[in-house]
Amino acid sequence: MAPEIHRNGHYKSVYDPIKADAHSLGVLLFSLVFLEFPWGKACQSNSKYSAFLRGRVAWWSEKLEMLPRPEEYKELLSLIDLLLDPVPANRLSVKAFLKHMSQGASLNSALALKQLLES
Repeated sequence: MAPEIHRNGHYKSVYDPIKADAHSLGVLLFSLVFLEFPWGKACQSNSKYSAFLRGRVAWWSEKLEMLPRPEEYKELLSLIDLLLDPVPANRLSVKAFLKHMSQGASLNSALALKQLLES
C-alpha cells in the first residue's frame, strides 16, 4: 500500500487513489525486476522502507548491483523510483509513465522490462 494510505497503523480517510495506484505500479515493477517486494509495509517502522527513505540514491545503487547487466536497468529503475516517491504530489502518474514508455523515449527501460518478462 502507498505510504499515504496509512499512518501509525491506521487508515486515513482521504487519499488520492490515482497516486496510490502509481505507487502500486512501482511496487509491481520492482517486484518483477527483483523477484521480491521492496518492503512489507510502506511505513517508517519497516526497516526496508526506512532505509529507502534515508537514502534513496544509496538504496538504488545497492539494488542495481544485484542485476546481471545493471547499465540496462538504470532508466527503468529511475522510473520505478519516481513511481515510489513517498510524497504523492511528487510521484510520477501512471498516465505519465505509460506515455513515457509508449513514446520510445525510454527504449532501454522498455527493452529491459521486456527481457526480464521473457526470461
